[in-house]
Amino acid sequence: MSNKQRIKAQRQDAAVLLARPEAPDASGSYLGELGRSVPAVELTFGWFGHTLRVNPGAGELEMVDFMRKASKLDIGEDVENMTNNVEALEVTMGFLERQIHPDDWEVFWDLAKTNRQSTKDLLEVSYAITEKVAAFPTGPPTDSSDGQSTTGMRSSDGSSSLATRALDLLPGRPDLQAAVIRAQGVVV
Repeated sequence: MSNKQRIKAQRQDAAVLLARPEAPDASGSYLGELGRSVPAVELTFGWFGHTLRVNPGAGELEMVDFMRKASKLDIGEDVENMTNNVEALEVTMGFLERQIHPDDWEVFWDLAKTNRQSTKDLLEVSYAITEKVAAFPTGPPTDSSDGQSTTGMRSSDGSSSLATRALDLLPGRPDLQAAVIRAQGVVV
C-alpha cells in the first residue's frame, strides 16, 4: 500500500469514527448510556478511641481488585517465597489504604502498629467497610446453619496461598469466593 493509499484509508477511518452517532443508530446497536451515578461514601468508624473516615471513593470493586491480585499470589513459609510474601503485603496494604480516608491513613496505621494489630485484624476492618459500602453482608446470613462449608482449595505444591487465606475471611460471600476460585483456575 502506498503512502497516498494509506493516508486516504486513515482519512476514511477518521470520517467513519466522526460519523458514528452518540445516540441510537438506525440499526439499534447503541445500548444507551450505561452505569449509574453513585454518591461519595460518607462513613466513619471508631479505631482505638479515634473516629476515622472511610475513603469517599471506597467501593466493592476495591475488594474484587484485591481478590484478583491476591488469587495470583502463592505464599509459602520459606525464604524462597519471600518475594511473594512482600508482594502479598503490598497488595494487602494497597487495598486497605484505598479504603481509609487519605487524611486519616497515618493515624489509622500508627494506631494499628501501636495496638499490635494483625493483617487479619486490618482485613476485618476493610471487610466491614466493604460490607457497608456494598450493602452486601460479608458474614453468613442470620438464617444460615452454624456450620460453614470449606472450599478445600490449595495450590499444587501444597503451600498455603493468600487466596485460600482470603477465602477463610469471606464466609457468606460466595460471589467473591467463586471469583477467587475462577482466578486460580481451580475446578470445583
